Amino acid sequence: MERDDADPRRDLPAELTSFVGRETEIAMVQRLLSRSRLVTLTGSGGVGKTRIALRVAAEVRGAYADGVCLVELSALRDPELLAYTAAAALGLPEQTAGPTIDVLVEYLRDKHLLLILDTCEHMIDACGMFVDVLHEGAPDLRVLATSRQPLHTAVEHTLPIAPLPVPEPDAEPFGGSYDAVRLFAERAAAAAPGFVLTEANWAAVAAVCRRLDGIPLAIELAVVRLRALSLEQMASLLDDRFRLLTGGPPAAVPRHQTLRTAIGWSHELCAPEERLLWARLSVFAGDFDLAAVEEICASGDLPVQTIFAHLIELVDKSIVIRVEGPLGTRYRLLDSIREYGHDWLAALREEHELRRRHRDYFAAMAERFDEEWLGSGQVRWCRRLQDESPNLRLAMEFSLSEEGEAGAGLAMATALWGYWLCLARFSEARYWLDQALRLVHAPTSLRARALWLSGWFRILQSDYETARPLLEQCRTLAEGIGDQSAIAHADQYLGSIAVFQGDSERGLILYEDALARLRKAGNRDGVMILLFQLGFCYSMAGEIERGIAACDESLALNSHDGERCIRGYALYAKCFGLWMRNEYAQCAELARASLRMRHEIDDLMGVASGMETLGWVAAAQGRHRHGAYLMGAAETLWGKLGTPMFGGVRASHDAAERLAVEALGRREYERVFRSGATSTLDQAVRRAIATEPEMSPDDPHKPAQPSTSGERLRDHYS
Repeated sequence: MERDDADPRRDLPAELTSFVGRETEIAMVQRLLSRSRLVTLTGSGGVGKTRIALRVAAEVRGAYADGVCLVELSALRDPELLAYTAAAALGLPEQTAGPTIDVLVEYLRDKHLLLILDTCEHMIDACGMFVDVLHEGAPDLRVLATSRQPLHTAVEHTLPIAPLPVPEPDAEPFGGSYDAVRLFAERAAAAAPGFVLTEANWAAVAAVCRRLDGIPLAIELAVVRLRALSLEQMASLLDDRFRLLTGGPPAAVPRHQTLRTAIGWSHELCAPEERLLWARLSVFAGDFDLAAVEEICASGDLPVQTIFAHLIELVDKSIVIRVEGPLGTRYRLLDSIREYGHDWLAALREEHELRRRHRDYFAAMAERFDEEWLGSGQVRWCRRLQDESPNLRLAMEFSLSEEGEAGAGLAMATALWGYWLCLARFSEARYWLDQALRLVHAPTSLRARALWLSGWFRILQSDYETARPLLEQCRTLAEGIGDQSAIAHADQYLGSIAVFQGDSERGLILYEDALARLRKAGNRDGVMILLFQLGFCYSMAGEIERGIAACDESLALNSHDGERCIRGYALYAKCFGLWMRNEYAQCAELARASLRMRHEIDDLMGVASGMETLGWVAAAQGRHRHGAYLMGAAETLWGKLGTPMFGGVRASHDAAERLAVEALGRREYERVFRSGATSTLDQAVRRAIATEPEMSPDDPHKPAQPSTSGERLRDHYS
């Protein structure tokens, strides 16, 4: 189930999707994908591999029943995060305890999908093994990779991407189709308004394209010079530059050096302050915003008040790409441009200092998020951190790899817990927390917090056996340093384990003790979160009135209208109690509200839970087609989550299914169920939250069975 707005080019800068020529390569890639499970586009930097992959994706997505997914790897540094990055691109929450690669294989097992792995060259071995594992379990998966070298897997078919064709020195003007010349003319018209390719200037354009070896990025960078040079001057200067490099004719320059020379020529075009900013911008992973640039890059010869002007100049010279997104303007460097800037940063001996400043900026962002995410700006905060995830990862990687910086990494990992909770990135949360805990052993409240958070994320993945020792370690540490809140959280989640493993009596005692400690410590947010969890556990144990009351108190403590995550959890916990009490109308109202909130922050577990409950209600009210549709849509989400429905949810689902099959017949039920299962996520959500569903009661003369499902569910717990 995919979002309606899914697009392989979404969130990419327009410059990366512009295109000249390559029709032959595109057609060849399509043919290869029809018979090969892995096609790798190889070639030097700047040759256009990503553009071809994106063009192919746009043209073939209709041929893949489960769509196309782009996984950008250029900003990824740690190969261990490859599976997490792919899961995030596919929209898969990390809600199972097993390895993320296993979740990916299980999800892709029956999918006919094209996965694009863009920019693999810096982790060739990891990408090759990753693709091999996926192909073992997903026979209909096709992978299109871009890399400067092959992945070296058994099923790989490589397609070298050559530079654009250029005219020979004696070619007649307009005497053939030369894509390099077409690209030059297109970019020149944008860089120097009024430029038109004519018979008179064709030879000079052809000479420039030859000197740049037809490399698209090199041509685009050189065209900027037309603002100050004539075509003839440009061709002459390029020729001189290459002769200086090689001591011979320009043809002696290898392609990788051609691109580097073109980038260097652009570098010389920049003012000294612009060159310095370019070097410092290379510290970013992925894209970035102006505020980050001003904070991290301004110092010495780059006063903060000059940053914006220099950045705009770099955009104007095609060094920096401007990207418009939902949260405003962002910027990025293409990989080859970033590499060149990084070399200069290293030569300036500023790399370590800039990486530290980069870390400090994003660590401060994580701390601000931790202070503010339980508030009205939660959705915007989550969107912002999604945009910054490559930089957040890079900052934590710096902290956990530099001597003496691990404490900052532990602080940053714990500060981001709310982000990982909202977006259900549980496996990545565990990864960073565990990495930091292995390095930081001092008996502090920060370590205690990291221990119970790591335990909680394991519980959310039903990994109780590895969660318990972490929580017990947290409790021992917290007792030793007198941290009452940490003691409470350890008891809280030890109570969760007890409840979910069937010992409700012990679990509720631990919860109530934890609640008392948090109240005494004045931990309002902790109380708010614990109460909805306690409310759900009360209802599971049959103490429905106490469960609903606990949820109401949690909601009353949550005074921010814009908060979605915790309010959505509390509403669902309450609606579960109302379902148990057979109060279907109010249950449905709260389930719709919870679903809407959690859909807004892309919490698929919350969407699946709400949709499932609304399916039960519809069946209990005699609207069996509507119920079958919603349960079908929820079933697809449960499969995507890789999370089986636990006891009470499964019992309610089975009871609702029996009612619907009895009313509709098995064949009709399965038809409508499949309709829900194959709908897009947004279609299913719109149907679920509609107060007047499109599907009406199946037989208005047949009385609804308002209590059957609820009674069966209650019997399950009695």
